[in-house]
Amino acid sequence: MSQFKPRDGSGASVISPARPALPRPSPARDAAQPSTLARTDTLAPGTITSPPAVGPRPTDMALVFVLGYVFLRFAFLPEVLSTFFGFNTYSAPICGSLALLTSFLMGDNARFTRSKVSLLMVCFIGWIVVCTPMSISPENSFDVIRTYFPIDMIMFFMILSTTLSVNDIKRLMMVIAVAGSLDLLIAYKVGYMEAGRYILTFGSFRNPNDLATHLLVCVPFCAMLGMQAKKAFIKPVTLVVCLGFLYIVLRTGSRAGLLSLLIIFVCVVLRASFTQRIIFLAVGGFAAMIAISRMPNDTFLRYANMFGIQIQDEQLRGEVEGSTGARQQLFWDAVHISLEHPVFGVGPGNFPHADIDYAASQGRRSAGQVAHNSYTETSSETGFPGLVFFCSALFGSVFLASSALSKTRKVPELREASNMAFALLLSLLAFCVLIFFVSMSYRFYAQVLVAMAVSFYLNVKEEIKRLAEAKAKQPGASYDSTATGRAFPLRT
Repeated sequence: MSQFKPRDGSGASVISPARPALPRPSPARDAAQPSTLARTDTLAPGTITSPPAVGPRPTDMALVFVLGYVFLRFAFLPEVLSTFFGFNTYSAPICGSLALLTSFLMGDNARFTRSKVSLLMVCFIGWIVVCTPMSISPENSFDVIRTYFPIDMIMFFMILSTTLSVNDIKRLMMVIAVAGSLDLLIAYKVGYMEAGRYILTFGSFRNPNDLATHLLVCVPFCAMLGMQAKKAFIKPVTLVVCLGFLYIVLRTGSRAGLLSLLIIFVCVVLRASFTQRIIFLAVGGFAAMIAISRMPNDTFLRYANMFGIQIQDEQLRGEVEGSTGARQQLFWDAVHISLEHPVFGVGPGNFPHADIDYAASQGRRSAGQVAHNSYTETSSETGFPGLVFFCSALFGSVFLASSALSKTRKVPELREASNMAFALLLSLLAFCVLIFFVSMSYRFYAQVLVAMAVSFYLNVKEEIKRLAEAKAKQPGASYDSTATGRAFPLRT
């Protein structure tokens, strides 16, 4: 760089006093000490950047155990193994203990304190414990704690303490997608149609609504895996798997599943470009026609009844109307029980017994079923405080996923993170709709999805901050500060 020489009025150069020469950086030293600043100007759009690798992280081993346990639970391997081998393998408590121990020793255990949403989920879990001794039958409530705490609710803390980067969340989503694909294969092999509904012969998926809920929670992550696949053969494979998910969900006859499918489809169409919308609408219409033509008549009539079409078959009409009437009765019974026990509820796991007593007082008989609605199940068994904690954590997670989507949408380097945020948002929306018709307040779905949303949001904030600071330190860098919610100084 040439020295600037000002001139006086006569045009003669003004010689400034000589300055001492500054020490020049040593190339050898610079090579030995690589900069910790990521070169974001050479990154391809859509690449998730990560801090420079300095060796294995302490949480890497814990993350391996946690991902293995998540796969075990989402694939329902303990139930599958016990069914085929005829004895309990105790794989869930053994693997869960290892995952919990490693995440506690190596993870960031205080991470749940960094978000109000995660604190609300902790409050919900704690409130379940508080309600247990106050319940109408503490023995049943202790059974709920013994059943769900050691294998399901601990997953919330595992995931939060070990998924410390966007790529960690990506690995978690891939594990869920693979586990859901395995469930799809099992359902296809051992499932059968009965009275217009697709049913499995064992485990938690005996209820078709539970099967539809599980598959619809997994399918957005499977679609995300296909969108971000770098190997060409993975994309058609994931497309076939996603169509398999939709095929089984429609055959379950779950009206909640159909409603969730429509919501997912609308969200995908709204996010797409104009050309993509035309393609999605055409493909969706073609797929709908094929599904209707291949759908059993009883299943089609169950769906048609949602839109006011009368069912002519008296036996099927009686089954559908009886199911709808029973669910409505359970809903209002749960509301009444919630109003009678507004603070602590009747205790976790005690709604069936409370409903029997309430129905008897009304001159009716109750089958002693669960609430078939996670919201009313929560309010009747843990009171309105439990409902507030549960709904606030769940809907807060929807807000976090939506916020992460808006933050990453305008950042080319975080295109993959944007796709991940959209997949997580779809899974959360589907779950929030589906639990209106199933009882899943204490199962691992809510804990896993909330932990994923909180961890992903925290990771995205750190990633955007690091990316903005990296661009700010480069000459001529430009960065859209609206994506971060704050302005960063840029040097020019």
